[in-house]
Amino acid sequence: MLIVPAGLEGDDPLQLLANHPHVRYDRNSFGGRLVARFLREQQIDVPVALELDELEAIVKMVECGLGVSLFQQLFARCLTKIDD
Repeated sequence: MLIVPAGLEGDDPLQLLANHPHVRYDRNSFGGRLVARFLREQQIDVPVALELDELEAIVKMVECGLGVSLFQQLFARCLTKIDD
């Protein structure tokens, strides 16, 4: 699941990832490794803006317009439950 700042134009997730700074999940974590593998498989080289180990912090950084982020679907469901 790709999360982007409100108002960011574009509807192609792969193009958004390639063309905007990436606020990434720590690549040493399980989720971060999954995202890294996906990006490698898609042959997408993303410009990394920040690398964080807290999902909620990543969401806040994206909300502030610092970049886009790619989450594994399981994490997205956990965040939705936290926000409810």
